[in-house]
Amino acid sequence: MLKNNIPLYDKEKIPDHLDKKIDLEFSKFTDSKKGYIIDAHYAGYFNRNKKHVLKILLLCDDNVRFKRAMLRKHTHIESIDEIRKREIGLDKKFRKLYADKNFLDPKYFDIVINTAISTIEETAESVIRKFKK
Repeated sequence: MLKNNIPLYDKEKIPDHLDKKIDLEFSKFTDSKKGYIIDAHYAGYFNRNKKHVLKILLLCDDNVRFKRAMLRKHTHIESIDEIRKREIGLDKKFRKLYADKNFLDPKYFDIVINTAISTIEETAESVIRKFKK
C-alpha cells in the first residue's frame, strides 16, 4: 500500500487476487509446526477450526481505540474518519472474497479481551494463562 500510495482505508484498490495470495501465505504460517505470533484482521475466522492456533481478539472502546491509533506510527497518518473507512473496507473486502460473516465475531476466538479496562500486564497474563492451557 505504501509503495503504491494507497491509503490504508482504500482496500478496494488492492486487486482481489493479490489479497487472496497474501491470505494464502498467511495460512501457511498457521499450518506450520513452528511458533509464530501473527497480527492479522482475518486471523480468527481463517483459523477458526485450528485447535493448535490460539486466537486472540483485542477489543476496545472506540474513543480509546481511535486515540491509540492516532498515536501509532503508520505507513500513513490516519484520521478517525479514515480509520472508520478502513474498517468498513476490510469488512466489505472480506465479505466479497470469503463469506458474508463478521470476521471479528467473538465465536471465532479462544479469548476476547477488552483492553480499555485491562492493563497491558493483565492482558499479557490472560494470554499467557490461556496459552498454557
